[in-house]
Amino acid sequence: MNGVRLAPGPTATATTREAVAARLAGEPAYDLHTHIPLAGRQATLAAVIPGVPPAPARTTWGELEAHITTHLTPHLRTVAGFEAFVAAGFAAAADDGVSGVEATLSLAHARKYGDDPTALAHRVRALATETAPGLGVRLFAGLRREYGPKRFARPLAGVAAGGGFDGVDLTGDELAGPVEDFAGLFATARAAGLHTRAHVGEHGPAASVRRAVEVLDLDAVQHGITAAGDPETVRWLARRGTVLHVAPASNAVLRGDVAADRRRLRRLLDGGVVVTVGSDDLLLFDASVREQVVDLVLDGTLALDEGVALLRAGARAWGPPPP
Repeated sequence: MNGVRLAPGPTATATTREAVAARLAGEPAYDLHTHIPLAGRQATLAAVIPGVPPAPARTTWGELEAHITTHLTPHLRTVAGFEAFVAAGFAAAADDGVSGVEATLSLAHARKYGDDPTALAHRVRALATETAPGLGVRLFAGLRREYGPKRFARPLAGVAAGGGFDGVDLTGDELAGPVEDFAGLFATARAAGLHTRAHVGEHGPAASVRRAVEVLDLDAVQHGITAAGDPETVRWLARRGTVLHVAPASNAVLRGDVAADRRRLRRLLDGGVVVTVGSDDLLLFDASVREQVVDLVLDGTLALDEGVALLRAGARAWGPPPP
């Protein structure tokens, strides 16, 4: 562990942790907020690519980007390095007993496969089959806000026409530009039968969550924790049934105010919002779905039966395989 996860409270002994983990182990886990190729365990990756240091345990988004650029990107530029990272991610999901993942994959990686998004998706799926047979995999084409919509018009047309992806996800810095800039691309994705989601409500205000859901017609929100700041937004999300795939470990690293985010999560759940827990980037934040739910139980945010319910919410959100 790199120190991201919270220590248990004064009454949470190792035996308590083991007991909670054992109870949750009987429930299926689905990771519906993860990113390829940063979904692997540090130890697994280090065994394949020596010299890759762990991410800092407490940091800012800018510092984390610098860590990625300096230590990870040089390996990810090559096909061999990229595929080693991808395989490590699927191996981690299998080791953690995850039944299915919904993973966001930047379309920039298509450059390694002849600028063909479909070839990229098929290769990633093949790596999943080789590394973690039986793991359910749904891929979301990542559209990074900072790059603007024009960059993605042609690749998204290939995604819509060629298959291989199940949906699209607006990623990157949610403060980099208005969601309205991407409304046309998301309409294209919808028309092609693709699912839609966006990273929002991690740092922006509650109103930004509702705005993104309305403008982009989202199926789900990645993060969305700040929606708890506005009771009307909470009620609206609950009525609409929009799923928030929160990432407590990621928030602990990048937002830092763990106690406040625990209260926000509590308000979302008490308000009837559908919430699941995702690993986000396991390589960076070092906590799986199950580990995070155990932590939420041990620190008193959730009762044990609520931890079970949180895992079951992920299973319901996964639902039956698409036709």
